[in-house]
Amino acid sequence: MLVRIRKLLPCQKYLTVNLVCFFVEMNVACCNNRNTKFVTKLNNLAVEVLDLLHRFHYTFAEHIFVVAKWLNFKKIIEFSKLQKVFDEGLYDPANEPDIAYPYLFSYFKGEEWRTQKTVHELLEKYYTTRPNGLPGNDDTGTMSAWAIFSMMGFYPDCPGKAEYTLTAPRFDSIEIRLAPEYCEGETKLVIKCSRTSGEGWKKIGSVKLSGKTLPSLRVSHKDLVKGGLLEFRCL
Repeated sequence: MLVRIRKLLPCQKYLTVNLVCFFVEMNVACCNNRNTKFVTKLNNLAVEVLDLLHRFHYTFAEHIFVVAKWLNFKKIIEFSKLQKVFDEGLYDPANEPDIAYPYLFSYFKGEEWRTQKTVHELLEKYYTTRPNGLPGNDDTGTMSAWAIFSMMGFYPDCPGKAEYTLTAPRFDSIEIRLAPEYCEGETKLVIKCSRTSGEGWKKIGSVKLSGKTLPSLRVSHKDLVKGGLLEFRCL
């Protein structure tokens, strides 16, 4: 069990540390009392719990920051496990924690294009004009909101963090009227997207906000509500 804990701990830093401490303390207490049967049952339970957490590897937004940072530092290609979710048909938007998954590729340096490609493919597959053209239950607008954000080119993939991950917009021009009581500058945000090729998914070449090139494919809510022009150049 301790070998398993040492293997998982770097990736599961925030989600497992308390459970790990609990199981270790219980093991020590039981071993001191020589209760070997209970130790065996406790270890089996620990393995099941850690397996469950590993299955939900990408569900928790604050967890992915730890995973991506640690794995990029170690130069481990963790995104292949995330890609496996889509390649093997495990992605299910009706299971709502899944809907942020395509945006998590952008947390791995050099793999941001996978977000743009995957979001395009998911919009094509799950959102149509047919009677069943919405995946699952809209759940008071959850599914529709995902589609609208994705079509506009930005998505709030981490609840509680006032940032958006960018993807290629589906429209050439979008105009968002901002409520004066919430914006900090202009009362209009205009999104423009220029493309150098025809149909199919588009890779983002660069993004500018009010004339300034963004250093990454992420933008803060504070900057967006200042209004102005958000320009995508897609290849």
